[in-house]
Amino acid sequence: MRPENEARLRKIRWVSGIMRAICKVILGLYLLVLGIFGLMFCVWGIPSGFGSGGARFVHFGLVAVTAGLLFKCGYHLYRLLGNYSRGEIFTAGSVEQIRQWGIACVLFGTAKFGALFVPFAGAREYMSSGQGLGSVVNGLIIVGISWFMAMAAEMREEQELIV
Repeated sequence: MRPENEARLRKIRWVSGIMRAICKVILGLYLLVLGIFGLMFCVWGIPSGFGSGGARFVHFGLVAVTAGLLFKCGYHLYRLLGNYSRGEIFTAGSVEQIRQWGIACVLFGTAKFGALFVPFAGAREYMSSGQGLGSVVNGLIIVGISWFMAMAAEMREEQELIV
């Protein structure tokens, strides 16, 4: 490998390692906050701000699903940065993490947009439709990028076999 490319790879590894550590802290804090809210819901019940009766459980379910999907987005980003920090850039593992990240974004946006059609009052106020559609579009773009990355990984593997 040329010295310029080795220097670039070192930078990619270094920056990816830092970003992965930041991502790890954010995911840890996110789980901590979710745990605190989950404990609060178990002890005091679902707050009245979520509506009344069955609407509370529907809203709580929407929050739980979107929170889980948001965590999945962060988790796949964390794994992708781990691959990059090891120098695994155009590999099948990195491509899979990008694809899973995109799919998680699409599912997150779909859940947010789908909340508009929940029959209970207040769901529309809680979930933002613009945010949902934006996440779907971004997720589809990320899945498309993963397709390009898969082709690049195949080309790299083919090139290694030739040399």
